[in-house]
Amino acid sequence: LVLQCGCGPRLGVEKLLQRGAIHVTGIDISDEEIARAQRVAEEQGYAQSVDFHVEDAHHTSFEDDAFDLIVGQAILHHLEMPVALAELRRILRPGGRAVFLEPLAANPFLRLGRRLTPAARTPDEHPLTVADWELCASVFSQFDHVEVELMSIPLTPLNIVTPRRLQRSLANRVSALDDVLLSRFP
Repeated sequence: LVLQCGCGPRLGVEKLLQRGAIHVTGIDISDEEIARAQRVAEEQGYAQSVDFHVEDAHHTSFEDDAFDLIVGQAILHHLEMPVALAELRRILRPGGRAVFLEPLAANPFLRLGRRLTPAARTPDEHPLTVADWELCASVFSQFDHVEVELMSIPLTPLNIVTPRRLQRSLANRVSALDDVLLSRFP
């Protein structure tokens, strides 16, 4: 079983099903986002393979060891990390995996972007730091982090002028550049 934290209507549930998940549970603290996610699932024809719940990731209603995989995108940096990580550990089965894509404080482009767009931030969020990684490692013995999306951040505005059919190709090329740069300059 798979849990998508902070699922919203289009944050990967369909991709998880396409990649072999038999069933996906999505949670979000916003009842509006959950309603939108349910509508999208019905429109796209995969509603029978998903369940959506309004849940606080700090304290879910799920049983212990309920999920084989827990995923999330840009959600942990909004949460109270010690509480949320303990809850994730509780609901993740032994041998399961938790995979999150989060903004990192060490990324210079992200720091610049955050300074230039203060109104786009919420008071509760903070990009993850080395101290956060240490906290993750104290909760999850197999913890590891991989840094991605260095050049993709400043190049994101190109999506405005790049035809939709070319955006994936551009993203793949930038991702390859990111991999090279981050392996040379971690």
